[in-house]
Amino acid sequence: MISPKRHDLKYHFLKCQLGFSLGALAAIWLSAVAPAQQPVTHNATTPGELITDPATLQCLAFRWFITGDDNGNATVHVAYRKQGTVAWQSALPMLRINREVVPRGSAQPFRNGNLFAGSVLNLQRDTTYEVRCTLSDPDGGTDEKTVTAHTRAVPPIIKGERQMHVYSVSHTVTRQMSSFPDLQTAVRECRPGDVVLLHTGTYTGNFRLTKSGTSKQPIIFRAAGDGEAIVSGQDGNGNVFEVNGTHDIWFEGLTIRHGFNAIKANDCGNLVVRRCKLEDVNNGVGSHTNGNTNWYIADNIITGRVQNWYPRPENSDTGINCAGSGHDICFNRISHFWDDISTDNVGEIPQAWATAPTHPQMAIDIYNNDISQAQDDGIETDDTLHNIRVFNNRIMNTHTGLSAQPQLAGPIYFIRNALYNMTYAPFKLHNYPTGLLLFHNTALGSDEGFTSTPPAWRNATLRNNLFVGAHRYAMENGSPDPHTSLDYNGYGQTDDPTRFIKWSADGGKTWGKYATLAEFHTATGHEAHGVVVNYNDFLKAAPPTAGKTYAPDAIDLRLKPNSRAVDAGVLLPNINEDFAGRAPDIGCYETGKPIPIYGPRPER
Repeated sequence: MISPKRHDLKYHFLKCQLGFSLGALAAIWLSAVAPAQQPVTHNATTPGELITDPATLQCLAFRWFITGDDNGNATVHVAYRKQGTVAWQSALPMLRINREVVPRGSAQPFRNGNLFAGSVLNLQRDTTYEVRCTLSDPDGGTDEKTVTAHTRAVPPIIKGERQMHVYSVSHTVTRQMSSFPDLQTAVRECRPGDVVLLHTGTYTGNFRLTKSGTSKQPIIFRAAGDGEAIVSGQDGNGNVFEVNGTHDIWFEGLTIRHGFNAIKANDCGNLVVRRCKLEDVNNGVGSHTNGNTNWYIADNIITGRVQNWYPRPENSDTGINCAGSGHDICFNRISHFWDDISTDNVGEIPQAWATAPTHPQMAIDIYNNDISQAQDDGIETDDTLHNIRVFNNRIMNTHTGLSAQPQLAGPIYFIRNALYNMTYAPFKLHNYPTGLLLFHNTALGSDEGFTSTPPAWRNATLRNNLFVGAHRYAMENGSPDPHTSLDYNGYGQTDDPTRFIKWSADGGKTWGKYATLAEFHTATGHEAHGVVVNYNDFLKAAPPTAGKTYAPDAIDLRLKPNSRAVDAGVLLPNINEDFAGRAPDIGCYETGKPIPIYGPRPER
């Protein structure tokens, strides 16, 4: 018997035990030593579907999906006009969302799609507009699409098809014939088109609605107008009203108090809460699901159970928790909660929403609210996706002012917000948020002017903001993204003359320190037109003291005529074309313009 050769034995072992032939091994070896095949790039753009997102009272929103544009240099210009008019007006260009990945701790990272997204702002209510989106890519690929969209109307004051009266047990005046014997019966037996009128007095209990109205026939619970109508929870720990899974339920002019939730509204559509007082509650309007749509929460006074907002001894949940889409949250006065307004607390956002034609956590407007004494965030927009707009709010006496930790996609617009006395940071841009547009905000914190941890927010544009701190750095922050741009902003020197700007372009691994804006610009390219300001630039402002509670009339953040921030801003289409001087002012207020209404509007 002829013994096999040694190399034959090796071959036999490899073939039998590992399943390889020598030919296969050779192929593996050749692939290992051959040059790696470079991935194919597609820099030209192929346009896909242009999607219209839910409308709000003042804004329209769009997303345009594409393929290609791997180098990210395509743009989409946006113009708009009222239907029936001739002249087009420019809006801000759409934000390029180019497959950014957002870490989420122990959860899987969120991977963005390949698209543009953006909003048209400051529109008239209940009006039809034409919006023209023009795509351009120097590498190839152009397109133009024009769509028609209609802004939302304010829910009207409705007389109702049937007015039914409800009286408290202490009511002694003659009752109307068309009445329910008590509020529990009204909740159980009401029908679409009913206006349930609650007369003066206190109604004690927990009330669960399972019926819904319709868009033209809502079910309305309204104060009758003969005195304060108070609905008080049974023991202070339940839902005073529960409307989970319903739609077209309205609350008007009521005082709702003494419950864990004043109004519990999971997966609720077309909810209206108007001119109510919600008090002695852990949550005002509380939802911990993201299936909510088209809320109108306006002109309310919402007060939580927090006794001392600093130094954060307790957790009292949220004034309004408004996850979902299509909401207008406006003209409310909210105080004494953990977060006064939040879009979060709904669990992990599904990856599929990055490319879904419709999804929650988008197209939400939060504006003209008077926010104070929040143990954590004045307004929290965490875990939202596209076209979130936060503007014209006043935020005072909170741990942080505006939170986006993280914003998962963008754009999120922070515009013309007035922030004073944040004990930690006016802007909480933690946990790698992306798609941030900060325009015309004025922020005076009791520590640093502008800081985040880690300094790793991305795809951000900051224009015409004022960042003024009390201690350490005017700005200790950073962004590793070359698409981030800072210019035409103002920075205030703190009480430490040895510190001004500290910036990181690698997520905090290394830092640069800069004594002047000129040094900062030379090193980073940012702030070619930035200015230095101080507290004397404002009509009435001083360095805030951490933990002190300031009244709104203690400050006036309008600029003095000789401020270096006057006429020092840059034109932003659809935002500041109505400036008064040679150029827009930096900060939240334009010289000569009235201060916005914060909180409930006067009744007419």
